[in-house]
Amino acid sequence: MKKLKKPTNKILDKIDMTSILENIPKSDTNLVYIDAPSGEEHYRLLAWLGSKVKGDILELGTFRGHSALCLAKDGLSVISFDIEDHLSITEKPENIFFEYAENGHHLINDSVDLVFIDTMHDGIYEAEVLNHLRSISWKGIVIMDDIVLFPELAKIWESIPEQKEDWTDIGHHSGTGIIYF
Repeated sequence: MKKLKKPTNKILDKIDMTSILENIPKSDTNLVYIDAPSGEEHYRLLAWLGSKVKGDILELGTFRGHSALCLAKDGLSVISFDIEDHLSITEKPENIFFEYAENGHHLINDSVDLVFIDTMHDGIYEAEVLNHLRSISWKGIVIMDDIVLFPELAKIWESIPEQKEDWTDIGHHSGTGIIYF
């Protein structure tokens, strides 16, 4: 996958998040974060990244579904995996497929251009996913969330041999890493 030119906070903060905000219940406590500036929260970066790839997007760690909404903003197909249903959206877009199962990374194939990992934060599953991508010689971009906040993820981040960039300054304050496979 071709290396992306890192956007600026100014570019990201101009992204209109209205359609995403309208699809989250007003009672959801996470709603306030969706429109937050880049560098504080990663939602604007996810919307931007979803507009930069051509193939499918696979999300590992759905939780409320808000990241999937951002990744799918420009119409690409997003398959989002979690082990339990905690969705908090008002309407499921036709281009997002929510699946509840373990080991969703085993469905990664050549049609997937972007993988977003926001899972257990224990370093074990994240390492398993990265090793799986290496074992199948996958080509694409991985976004890792929380690479600064959790010591286990920081260790994995430091050990990644692939080309990588720390985009925390325009992503999530807890750490956002981009890996090129």
